[in-house]
Amino acid sequence: MAYTVFISDMHLSAETPQLNQLFHQQMLLWGKEADAVYLLGDIFDVWFGDEQSPVVRGIMQDMANFSQQKPLYILHGNRDFLLGKRFMRQTGAKLLSSPAIVDLYGKSYILTHGDELCTEDKNYQTFRRYRGVLSFLMWIIPLNIRRKIATSIRKRSEQRKHARGYDHLSDVTENGLHSIQHNPPLDMIHGHTHRPATHQHTFQGQAYQRFVLPDWKEAQGGSLKIFDNGKIERDLF
Repeated sequence: MAYTVFISDMHLSAETPQLNQLFHQQMLLWGKEADAVYLLGDIFDVWFGDEQSPVVRGIMQDMANFSQQKPLYILHGNRDFLLGKRFMRQTGAKLLSSPAIVDLYGKSYILTHGDELCTEDKNYQTFRRYRGVLSFLMWIIPLNIRRKIATSIRKRSEQRKHARGYDHLSDVTENGLHSIQHNPPLDMIHGHTHRPATHQHTFQGQAYQRFVLPDWKEAQGGSLKIFDNGKIERDLF
C-alpha cells in the first residue's frame, strides 16, 4: 500500500549519533517504500551553514540518496530557518513556503512547522518577523563565528526549556490556527510543540483534524503516514 511520510523535530547534530543513524535507516526504508517524505522543520538542532561537518554531510547524503529516487520536501523550522538554495541543490530537496497546501491521494492538507501558531509567545513572534533580516546578516558572518552563535543559541534554548517547561506559551492557539485555515477547513499537520497528538477542531462551524508530529529524542523517532486509501497512521521506531 502506497504512503507518504511526515517527520519533524529530529534536532540532528554531532551530539545525536543514535538519532543520526536512525534517520539514515529510515531514509533507506522510505526510499524503498514511501511515495515521498516531508521534513517539517527542525531537521537540525541548529543550522548555520555547517555543510563541511562530517556528520552534517552524512545526513545530507542520506537526503540526496533519497531524492534521487523519490520526492523530498522541506519546511523551515525555528532552528533551521537558514537552510537555503545551496542546501536544496546539494540534497535534491524542494523547499516549501509555510503554510503549504499539499494534495495527497485526493485530499488536501495544510503543512507548517508550527512555530507561527504559538501566538501567545510574543517575544518569539517578534523575532520571527525579523528572520529575513537575520538571515541576510548571518551569511556575511564567517562560519566559525556562526558556529559559536549556534552553540550559544542551543545552550540558551535548553536552559529556557528546562526552566519554563511546556507552558501555554509554547503551544498553539486558536487564533494561530484560524490565521492559516481555509474555508472549508483542511486537516493540518505540524510539529514544533513536541506534543504529539491528534486534535479535533472546528472552523466556521466545520470540523477538521490537527495532527501534531513527535519530536525525536534519545534513540526513538516517529512519523505520520498517510496511505493512498486515506488511512492515517502514527509510527514509532
